[in-house]
Amino acid sequence: MDAWGLNTEAMNQDQWDHVHVTTWNFLPFLLRRVGAAPGWVVNSVLAIWLAGIAALGAVLLRLRSSLRTVA
Repeated sequence: MDAWGLNTEAMNQDQWDHVHVTTWNFLPFLLRRVGAAPGWVVNSVLAIWLAGIAALGAVLLRLRSSLRTVA
């Protein structure tokens, strides 16, 4: 980010802004970067997100197979 001139003085004035701008806006990564949450909370949130993504993938695959049999 320094090489491209993306770090400015304004984003360092507020600690939350700095963390928010320099971290992926994905809840487990934000929690880990801020350091306000215990490790088990971060890992639990990450596991919930991954389970949700896996469930979404399973639903999409099931929907795809259902649509192929109808058409």
